[in-house]
Amino acid sequence: MSVEGANPVVATGMDAARVAAVERAQQIWTGQLVDLGGRNTLLYYRDLKVGTLDLGPGSAADPMAVEQLLGSHAIALSTLFGNDGGTDAAKRARTIRAKATENFEERGLRTLFLAWGMATWTNERSTSVPASPVLLRQANLTPRGRAEESFELSLPDEWELNPTLVYALEQGFQVTLDPAALLEQLDEGGAGAPDPTLLFEQLTKAASAVPGFSITPRVVLGNFSYAKWEMVQDLQAGTDALLASDLLCAIAGYEPAAQAIRDRQSPADISEPDRVPPADEFLVLDADASQSYVINAAVNGSDLVVEGPPGTGKSQTIANLIATLAARGKKVLFVAEKRAAIDAVVNRLSDRGLGDLVLDLHDGVTSKRK
Repeated sequence: MSVEGANPVVATGMDAARVAAVERAQQIWTGQLVDLGGRNTLLYYRDLKVGTLDLGPGSAADPMAVEQLLGSHAIALSTLFGNDGGTDAAKRARTIRAKATENFEERGLRTLFLAWGMATWTNERSTSVPASPVLLRQANLTPRGRAEESFELSLPDEWELNPTLVYALEQGFQVTLDPAALLEQLDEGGAGAPDPTLLFEQLTKAASAVPGFSITPRVVLGNFSYAKWEMVQDLQAGTDALLASDLLCAIAGYEPAAQAIRDRQSPADISEPDRVPPADEFLVLDADASQSYVINAAVNGSDLVVEGPPGTGKSQTIANLIATLAARGKKVLFVAEKRAAIDAVVNRLSDRGLGDLVLDLHDGVTSKRK
């Protein structure tokens, strides 16, 4: 949680040690966020029993229908697979769509993509064989009929080069790629599907130093997690912002910044809730002594971490804190990894008639345009 105006940050100087600490932290944090391990479906794709749908060469999908789909035409699964194969495809589509809906509603992530091309190479550090999608395009599965017995598959937005593959090749093999230049090689001039041949050839050539690197022209539908890629991009591009923040430099391990943070603390006294005039208290929900102490410490401008097991009133305390700071003219940014945590706070504020305080930047039931 960040509070505008509560604790202005002034950089104390840009010496070499400060810069080195931030750059070292950027590398560590980026590596933790990207996760180049076997659980990353953007690097280690695996066919699932019902959670993926193969549309590529050798699958049951009709090649002409697949070409129409790749050419940006919405296609019914019954057209892709025929009536005989449509039942299995619809079962897979329901599973894939349910997982995509869960990812979006719980975490605000759009994970439903069509992957085109699968890059593999020899992994000398592990027995796991990489299988990384090359091209990705956001997909929509629209159910047909109340029982969702069939679906229509469409591809909004544009093709993009898998950013995790780009990062993995750079970090592991010093292969620097220009995604925009490669995407220019995707021939989309015709009325049918674009031709990725030149793009695949140039990528294979650029990665010629990678042991066993090759690309197969697979086409698969599934959930590919972009969970933290935006954070990675922010970290890579945000060096100046990191250097300007004493708090972030302290977290990065720069001791003078950590001392500056310690010096600026103004914690609340444990008895302070008993001495706050009623006219200056803006609690909208019940709060015990420990919760009031947290709220007063934040109002005083302290940097703090609050821990509490389930059921101890964290959401209630956050709602009280937002209301208290808003009453003092502050702006509050509240973020959470899961949608349910956001709803718990927003609903408490709405129940107290304070829903208008909230600008919900991710609402699971509204359209992307809205």
